[in-house]
Amino acid sequence: MNRPDVHEPAGGIGINEVLGIAWRRRTLIAVPAVLGTIAAVIAGTVMPKVYRASSTLLIESPEIPATLVASPFNSLADERIAKIRQQILSRDNLLRLVAKEGLYPEERAKQPIDQILSGMHDAISVDLVSASAGNASGTAKGGDPTIAFSLSFRYGEPQRAYRVASTLTGMFIHADKMLRTAQASGAVSFLKTRADELRDRLVELENRRRDIQSRYAGALPEQATLAMQAGSALRSEVSRIDSEIQAINQQNVLLAGRSQEMQAIEAPGHAEVRRAEQALARLRATLSDSHPDVIAAREALELARQAERDEPPAHNFAGSLAAEINGGRNRIAVLSQRRAQLLAAIATGERQLSLSPQAAYEMHNLDSDVEGLRTQYAATREKQLEAQVAANLQIEDKGERFKVVDPPTMPTEPISPQPLKLLLIGAQGGLGLGLVLALALELMSGWINGARAIARLTGEAPLTTIPNMKSGPSLGLRRGLERFMPWRLRRAAG
Repeated sequence: MNRPDVHEPAGGIGINEVLGIAWRRRTLIAVPAVLGTIAAVIAGTVMPKVYRASSTLLIESPEIPATLVASPFNSLADERIAKIRQQILSRDNLLRLVAKEGLYPEERAKQPIDQILSGMHDAISVDLVSASAGNASGTAKGGDPTIAFSLSFRYGEPQRAYRVASTLTGMFIHADKMLRTAQASGAVSFLKTRADELRDRLVELENRRRDIQSRYAGALPEQATLAMQAGSALRSEVSRIDSEIQAINQQNVLLAGRSQEMQAIEAPGHAEVRRAEQALARLRATLSDSHPDVIAAREALELARQAERDEPPAHNFAGSLAAEINGGRNRIAVLSQRRAQLLAAIATGERQLSLSPQAAYEMHNLDSDVEGLRTQYAATREKQLEAQVAANLQIEDKGERFKVVDPPTMPTEPISPQPLKLLLIGAQGGLGLGLVLALALELMSGWINGARAIARLTGEAPLTTIPNMKSGPSLGLRRGLERFMPWRLRRAAG
């Protein structure tokens, strides 16, 4: 059996069969397409118009470089925008905005307020613009920082859409300034509180230091060496006092011996007087007082007494020795008292030195705490000053801020509905529905149309095909179409 030149894709319906089905079911395909187009036109007429008013805000960099003044913000710009968006689109703000602008009057009469606010929330859009050129896809991509964002509002009336967009833009600017000021002021307040706490803690530790210095006076680490040197000096002084007391005792012993010797020796003048008195007494015993010998003896006695008075008495030497001995004893008493005082001072120093390890331990721990707190206090004060400068920049609007570069304008054309787009969607939807219905009816009918269908189903090509000849207007129309169509309709049945 000779097979005709049939090019069929194995296991599927060919494009020619599809075209044949479309031609046979052209009415079924055309009707949904026309109906879809009509529905699109009606929808474009009936659907409410929606206008959109939008503005563009630039995230302006600080006027003073971050190397000079640190920024108080530790979050990305898109995070800050998201926070402000949630703050502005809160329930209370939306309620005030609805009441102020008289939005959704018909919906408020029929729907719950939460449903209306949800719809308004969806009508407000915030689209981020990253640093990449031309990237305005709604969010910052990858690691590109956000440099701007657009704020828009959709509503059925252009005037109210414009007013609400303007109000939202102003609210964004105000909320941004309040957030920047609050964050900067909050940082200053926190750092000030922290610095005050550290300062109070330092004062407390200084009081503890003075208490330790008072309790361990003389036993502190810096005083231990001096205390040991002072103890050595005190011991040397005690040794010197002992040596001096011993020397005074020896000297007193010698002086006492000399005093006894002086008392045992009789003075020469006193012996002459005693002999003159004895001679005078003998003469008076035998002679009268007027006797020349008695008178001579009396004169000799006077001369002896005069000589005795002129001679230094021996008892004066003994008295000076006694006075020197008494002075030595008094000196010994003073030295003994001083020695007792020195021994007490040495005992106190040794007791203080025994406390030196404990004093050193407590002072070391205290100094470590004080050093750590001083470092923290200095760092906190430095951060506080930086935060104060940053807060001043935010108050003066010289830090990072939002700036309106494209304010809202009155919309003139609605963004929805779009007639051309609706027509294309309606026509394409109807045409697609018609094709699906046509293919479904063709497959469900069980008919075999065309040589290619026979070859696809049986695996063998027919010997020949007999066209379905029709008379009347249909035949004339078919022949007319054959002259203009690039393919031959006779090769497919129908």
